[in-house]
Amino acid sequence: MALVYRGECKSCGTDAPVSEEGYLACRIDSGAIKCLPHPCEDLTLKELGYTFDEATRDKRLVWVTNVVCDTCGRPAKRYDAKPRESCLIYLAIVAVSYALSFTFFSMPLALFIGFILLLLLSQSYSVLERHLVRDAQRLLPKPPVCPNCPEGRYIPFRKASRKKTVCQYCGRREVVYEVWGIS
Repeated sequence: MALVYRGECKSCGTDAPVSEEGYLACRIDSGAIKCLPHPCEDLTLKELGYTFDEATRDKRLVWVTNVVCDTCGRPAKRYDAKPRESCLIYLAIVAVSYALSFTFFSMPLALFIGFILLLLLSQSYSVLERHLVRDAQRLLPKPPVCPNCPEGRYIPFRKASRKKTVCQYCGRREVVYEVWGIS
């Protein structure tokens, strides 16, 4: 479940658009990105003709992050390929590393070696996932470039909520984003 942010300009009083932090989506055959509303992701994927496993295997899952330009306040979307994250993989890494270490070493040494194995295996898994996701990322729309300002830099709403951003209507740096709810 993602946080929902609401912004308000303290200078002109205008409400900035209410926006989710991000959401899961699916890249369909035409190249379009279809939102997978929570908690109905499975049903929406079924309507599109996929299962969750098929969409994951075919690298169709996309994480859409709502962002705002730090220079002019214009909202946009950033698309990131969704890696095949699963807590089961990390649990398996923990189980294997500790089983190996407890088999051959005493308790304190086994905990230390198990922890080191856990770090090494999880880092290796992360590198492999980044490599696999890189191919899927090429099929997605390019990162947004602000048409209003060439030096514009998009930031996610969770970072925008920690500072004042520019109002896209009055141009002053007076918009404050706050967590408004959970979607």
